[in-house]
Amino acid sequence: MRLLIILLLTVASANAQNWGAALSDLSKPKGYRLRRSSSYDRTGGNADARRVAPGDSITVFDEAGPGEISHIWFTIADKEEKHLKKIVLRAYWDGEDTPSIEAPIGDFFGLGNGEYFLYQSAPLAVGADKALNSFFPMPFGKHGRITVSNEGSQPIDALYWNIDWRQLSSPLPADTLYFHGQYRQATPNAAVPDAKTNPDGKNNYVWMEASGRGHFVGVTMSVFENDDRWWGEGDDMFFVDGEKVPSINGTGTEDYFLGAWDFGGKPFSYQLFGAPVVGPEKKGSKWSLYRFHLDSQAKVIADALQDTPAKLASAGQRETGGESTPAVKPSGHQSDMGNEAQGREPGSDNDPVVEVELPERGHAATQEKPNAQKHRGHRKHPARAPPVKGSPYP
Repeated sequence: MRLLIILLLTVASANAQNWGAALSDLSKPKGYRLRRSSSYDRTGGNADARRVAPGDSITVFDEAGPGEISHIWFTIADKEEKHLKKIVLRAYWDGEDTPSIEAPIGDFFGLGNGEYFLYQSAPLAVGADKALNSFFPMPFGKHGRITVSNEGSQPIDALYWNIDWRQLSSPLPADTLYFHGQYRQATPNAAVPDAKTNPDGKNNYVWMEASGRGHFVGVTMSVFENDDRWWGEGDDMFFVDGEKVPSINGTGTEDYFLGAWDFGGKPFSYQLFGAPVVGPEKKGSKWSLYRFHLDSQAKVIADALQDTPAKLASAGQRETGGESTPAVKPSGHQSDMGNEAQGREPGSDNDPVVEVELPERGHAATQEKPNAQKHRGHRKHPARAPPVKGSPYP
């Protein structure tokens, strides 16, 4: 059996980074003032970090709107093993009580196995050394608040952050989608070892499930193998507006992440897709994958009507396990990003996992409009993943 981790993210903007347009727009006036929320030393000294005791939380962003976060940067000094799984990131838009983003900080930045590695994508990147970066646009109309909680047993010795945001000169457009992120995990994920066919995704592992109007922007998935052999034969499936048969059906887990043939044993990372961590097909191996639908987010969740859930799932043919975050039905461990998604349900693998991280947890992001209540990217706060508790690692 395998352990899965998933991260889902959704965004309202069509592209997280469009440098060509940004360069051509340099001569145009902007309707915002650039601001920054930072841990810098207010005395003018060099004590720029904050210490966070076990069980404590710290607010790293607390600003009135209208505004839009354009970049988030963290770096952490923490001696506790797997602290990336035990430090939880939460974001609240416009005074909501339930966070629109809730995920282990490592999963949010694509490090779902709780270990650091360097990689670069359009919306997420990890720089040298242990520098966590997000470029997802995160708008808020009235107020934005982000917290970091230490749910580990040892203190965070030093937490540094810089959060760049735009203080807008006019209200957000009425149809603006809000960023949401869902986190899921299966430890382990249930296996369906004798499955020969999977026409309806009945035993799939669910990445994300949400109601409302929005986009599914992408997913990060990490996998920790509990058994030998290839874990990714399952297909990704997208169910929109109550469909019984998926309107989008893929051909396998590595295919969904835009690789092929079990990734050939080779790690890679590009702007919209990658597998920066690729292990041997053996028990105990670790994998980390990501896919961002910045080319056509709408094709995934399109317009899921208010009260009608959209699901993303993947089917796993062999045993898979781990933690997941989103509510789309995939059959593996993953984390989704989407513009508007609402709920989430765990599932078992019938095939490989589409957007999951096998080892333990996953995180999903979506965007929805400011009314529903869950983690998704830009959308009406849809349903969110369950509270993060503990770590699947021994």
